[in-house]
Amino acid sequence: MLVIRARSGSSRGIVLVCSRLILDIKRSLGSYRPQEADRLRFRMLAVAAIAPEWVAEHQGPLLVKIETAIVDGADQVSDPERGVFRLSEIDELLESEGAADSIRQFREAFSGRVQDELAE
Repeated sequence: MLVIRARSGSSRGIVLVCSRLILDIKRSLGSYRPQEADRLRFRMLAVAAIAPEWVAEHQGPLLVKIETAIVDGADQVSDPERGVFRLSEIDELLESEGAADSIRQFREAFSGRVQDELAE
């Protein structure tokens, strides 16, 4: 399942739901204070808490537990205890070779589509 959220301004973003992991792909976490990352992770954990029930209602009991990760697209910030990972760490996190490259390509395509939509 892939969920994409986009709005005009600086709040556009990509949220990926891969098997049992919710990834929020950020352009850069360099300007985030630790408290801001904690607030974002708290909101993501709230979603993760209800996700198994929601999926079970719509698709059958597929999930038991959902985890979250905030991904720094600029590949600068990593704080696993806070659920923050560099984009380059995603292959290992998802146990999938090439996942980070795929996300990089997707981000570029997504950015172009958002810019096109905002220009209209």
